[in-house]
Amino acid sequence: MKVRFTMSYKTNISKKVEDYKWSSDRFYRNNKADFVDIDFILNIISNDRKIAINKYKELMKDEETADYENIEVIGEGSTVKKDEKILTFTKTLEEILVETGASKVDIELIKSGSRKRNLTPYKIEYIKKPLKTDIYLRK
Repeated sequence: MKVRFTMSYKTNISKKVEDYKWSSDRFYRNNKADFVDIDFILNIISNDRKIAINKYKELMKDEETADYENIEVIGEGSTVKKDEKILTFTKTLEEILVETGASKVDIELIKSGSRKRNLTPYKIEYIKKPLKTDIYLRK
């Protein structure tokens, strides 16, 4: 919300958020939920609507200081190093399931969601195997 206003302010479209023609700000300030779902945001601020609207107005008065142009994108930079183990994972889930020792018939039953008790040891091994090798499942 504030990001959009900050951008419009920088382009000289308006000086205040409440003056910006296309802003949803007026719905929040006037407690009008007919076009915009204001409940989610205002309820985060306070369950008391009057307090929420006053706090909202205060928040919108605060000058935006964050530089959103230079925020690190998820998946780039330092965040990639944290997920390196996931990126180096080479076994497929199918291969892990085969390594549990289950027969082809049992594997098909497991994949189809069967709840037969005799499949439980294979399912447990299927879950534990990647955890033992510090591999995370992502499929």
